[in-house]
Amino acid sequence: MDNYSNLLDKIALSFREEQIGKNVNFQIEDKSALEKLRLLYSKVKSLIIVRLDAIGDTILFSNSYKQIRELFPNANITAFVYLETKEITQRNLYIDKIIYFDRASIVENSEYLDNVLNFFRNQKYDILINPLYS
Repeated sequence: MDNYSNLLDKIALSFREEQIGKNVNFQIEDKSALEKLRLLYSKVKSLIIVRLDAIGDTILFSNSYKQIRELFPNANITAFVYLETKEITQRNLYIDKIIYFDRASIVENSEYLDNVLNFFRNQKYDILINPLYS
Protein backbone atom coordinates (compact mmCIF):
# COMPACT_ATOMS: atom_id res chain seq x y z
CA MET A 1 0.00 0.00 0.00
CA ASP A 2 1.46 3.38 -0.94
CA ASN A 3 1.92 6.20 1.57
CA TYR A 4 -0.99 8.19 0.15
CA SER A 5 -3.43 5.33 0.79
CA ASN A 6 -1.86 4.82 4.20
CA LEU A 7 -2.54 8.48 5.08
CA LEU A 8 -6.17 8.20 3.98
CA ASP A 9 -6.58 5.04 6.07
CA LYS A 10 -5.26 6.85 9.14
CA ILE A 11 -7.59 9.78 8.58
CA ALA A 12 -10.56 7.43 8.15
CA LEU A 13 -9.59 5.55 11.30
CA SER A 14 -9.53 8.80 13.27
CA PHE A 15 -13.18 9.43 12.34
CA ARG A 16 -14.51 6.05 13.44
CA GLU A 17 -17.23 6.16 16.07
CA GLU A 18 -15.02 5.01 18.93
CA GLN A 19 -12.70 7.96 18.30
CA ILE A 20 -15.37 10.66 18.43
CA GLY A 21 -14.72 13.14 21.21
CA LYS A 22 -11.14 11.97 21.75
CA ASN A 23 -7.97 13.69 20.67
CA VAL A 24 -6.56 11.66 17.83
CA ASN A 25 -2.96 12.18 16.85
CA PHE A 26 -1.02 10.37 14.20
CA GLN A 27 2.36 10.97 12.67
CA ILE A 28 2.72 11.31 8.95
CA GLU A 29 5.91 9.49 8.11
CA ASP A 30 5.90 10.59 4.50
CA LYS A 31 5.28 14.32 4.18
CA SER A 32 4.96 13.90 0.42
CA ALA A 33 1.67 11.99 0.93
CA LEU A 34 0.21 15.00 2.73
CA GLU A 35 1.47 17.29 -0.02
CA LYS A 36 -0.16 15.05 -2.65
CA LEU A 37 -3.45 15.30 -0.77
CA ARG A 38 -3.16 19.10 -0.57
CA LEU A 39 -2.37 19.27 -4.28
CA LEU A 40 -5.38 17.10 -5.08
CA TYR A 41 -7.67 19.30 -2.96
CA SER A 42 -6.27 22.46 -4.56
CA LYS A 43 -7.46 21.21 -7.95
CA VAL A 44 -11.12 21.16 -6.87
CA LYS A 45 -12.79 24.11 -8.59
CA SER A 46 -16.37 23.84 -7.35
CA LEU A 47 -18.20 22.18 -4.53
CA ILE A 48 -21.65 22.36 -3.04
CA ILE A 49 -22.57 21.85 0.58
CA VAL A 50 -26.14 20.74 1.18
CA ARG A 51 -27.28 21.76 4.69
CA LEU A 52 -31.05 21.66 4.94
CA ASP A 53 -31.13 22.38 8.67
CA ALA A 54 -32.96 24.51 11.15
CA ILE A 55 -31.30 27.63 12.53
CA GLY A 56 -29.55 25.93 15.46
CA ASP A 57 -27.77 23.35 13.33
CA THR A 58 -26.91 26.06 10.81
CA ILE A 59 -25.19 28.05 13.55
CA LEU A 60 -23.31 24.97 14.78
CA PHE A 61 -22.12 24.16 11.27
CA SER A 62 -21.08 27.73 10.38
CA ASN A 63 -17.44 27.32 11.36
CA SER A 64 -17.18 24.22 9.17
CA TYR A 65 -17.25 26.42 6.08
CA LYS A 66 -13.93 27.89 7.18
CA GLN A 67 -12.46 24.40 7.54
CA ILE A 68 -13.77 23.42 4.13
CA ARG A 69 -12.30 26.59 2.60
CA GLU A 70 -8.93 25.70 4.10
CA LEU A 71 -9.13 22.19 2.63
CA PHE A 72 -10.27 23.42 -0.79
CA PRO A 73 -8.61 26.85 -1.17
CA ASN A 74 -9.34 27.24 -4.89
CA ALA A 75 -12.90 25.98 -4.90
CA ASN A 76 -16.00 28.02 -5.50
CA ILE A 77 -18.11 27.01 -2.48
CA THR A 78 -21.88 26.93 -2.92
CA ALA A 79 -24.26 26.34 -0.01
CA PHE A 80 -27.74 24.92 -0.51
CA VAL A 81 -29.74 25.86 2.60
CA TYR A 82 -33.25 26.62 3.79
CA LEU A 83 -34.48 30.16 3.24
CA GLU A 84 -35.10 30.49 7.00
CA THR A 85 -31.34 30.45 7.57
CA LYS A 86 -30.63 33.40 5.27
CA GLU A 87 -29.75 35.81 8.08
CA ILE A 88 -27.00 33.44 9.21
CA THR A 89 -25.64 32.09 5.94
CA GLN A 90 -25.44 35.40 4.09
CA ARG A 91 -22.92 36.63 6.68
CA ASN A 92 -20.57 33.69 6.17
CA LEU A 93 -17.42 34.94 4.43
CA TYR A 94 -16.38 31.46 3.31
CA ILE A 95 -19.38 30.83 1.07
CA ASP A 96 -19.17 32.13 -2.49
CA LYS A 97 -22.75 31.43 -3.55
CA ILE A 98 -25.90 30.57 -1.62
CA ILE A 99 -28.94 28.82 -3.04
CA TYR A 100 -31.97 29.09 -0.79
CA PHE A 101 -34.68 26.44 -0.66
CA ASP A 102 -38.07 27.81 0.35
CA ARG A 103 -40.14 25.07 1.96
CA ALA A 104 -43.30 27.18 1.82
CA SER A 105 -43.05 27.37 -1.97
CA ILE A 106 -43.51 23.62 -2.28
CA VAL A 107 -47.04 24.02 -0.92
CA GLU A 108 -47.80 27.24 -2.79
CA ASN A 109 -46.32 26.30 -6.16
CA SER A 110 -46.60 22.76 -7.49
CA GLU A 111 -43.75 23.37 -9.96
CA TYR A 112 -41.27 24.73 -7.42
CA LEU A 113 -39.66 21.38 -6.57
CA ASP A 114 -39.38 20.45 -10.25
CA ASN A 115 -37.74 23.81 -10.95
CA VAL A 116 -35.21 23.26 -8.17
CA LEU A 117 -34.40 19.75 -9.41
CA ASN A 118 -34.03 20.97 -13.00
CA PHE A 119 -31.74 23.75 -11.83
CA PHE A 120 -29.42 21.24 -10.16
CA ARG A 121 -29.45 18.90 -13.13
CA ASN A 122 -27.80 21.70 -15.11
CA GLN A 123 -25.10 22.40 -12.52
CA LYS A 124 -21.68 20.80 -12.40
CA TYR A 125 -19.79 20.44 -9.14
CA ASP A 126 -16.55 18.59 -8.50
CA ILE A 127 -17.70 17.60 -5.01
CA LEU A 128 -21.00 17.45 -3.17
CA ILE A 129 -20.83 17.47 0.63
CA ASN A 130 -23.97 16.50 2.54
CA PRO A 131 -23.08 16.28 6.24
CA LEU A 132 -25.78 14.65 8.31
CA TYR A 133 -25.09 16.06 11.76
CA SER A 134 -23.48 19.13 13.23
